[in-house]
Amino acid sequence: MTRILVIVHESSCNLGRLGQLWRDADADVVEVNAWDHPVPPTVDADALVVLGGSMGCLDDVQAPWLAPTRELIVRTVHAGIPFLGVCLGHQLATVALGGRVCTSDHLCLGPAEMHLTPDGEKDPLLSVYSGHRGIHFNNDVAVVLPEDAVLLARDPSGQIEAVRFAERVWGVQFHPECTPEIFDGWTIGHTEKEWKQRLPWSEAIAAAEAVRRDEDVVTAEKAFAARFLELIAPTTA
Repeated sequence: MTRILVIVHESSCNLGRLGQLWRDADADVVEVNAWDHPVPPTVDADALVVLGGSMGCLDDVQAPWLAPTRELIVRTVHAGIPFLGVCLGHQLATVALGGRVCTSDHLCLGPAEMHLTPDGEKDPLLSVYSGHRGIHFNNDVAVVLPEDAVLLARDPSGQIEAVRFAERVWGVQFHPECTPEIFDGWTIGHTEKEWKQRLPWSEAIAAAEAVRRDEDVVTAEKAFAARFLELIAPTTA
């Protein structure tokens, strides 16, 4: 049985559709809620997945578990264990492995086309997004990639969307785990007064409606979940 260790930073940024699909495929998915459980020093699993969150990747005072998570990512990559970082997880991997992250000049929100690079079109995981849309919600973005990292995709504005840091080590700025219910929690789960992002409230509502009716996103997420399981499956002698 394939075992996946998942680091969760916030309850609103959960494993969503990826968790459902992996468990339906009989994977053993072990989630660690990092805000009230210690981040393990090593990975006793076939892969490590680090999810998103509203904090910045270096906000160690606000979220003291971020430092041990960055250390865990480095150990995991150096041990040759497969890794997937989603949004904040991608940013944590970027800085932990020697790159740089900063606040974007614009907020990315809602479904958007994935612009795969030639390397992305050939990548065993990201190639499933060729011609498909992904769900976006991020303030921060990777601006300098670690040495030897391979750019796999950009968003429509040209920002980095997906990276292969090493063999079977990926970071994605988009949200392959996201369901309409999760996205609603990020947007319309707040009142207009509470909405403090860098877009008008009307655009948040429109983005949520777009996610709810976008079946192409669901197709891509299902393919992504299945391919990741194939790529990390333990080999038998």
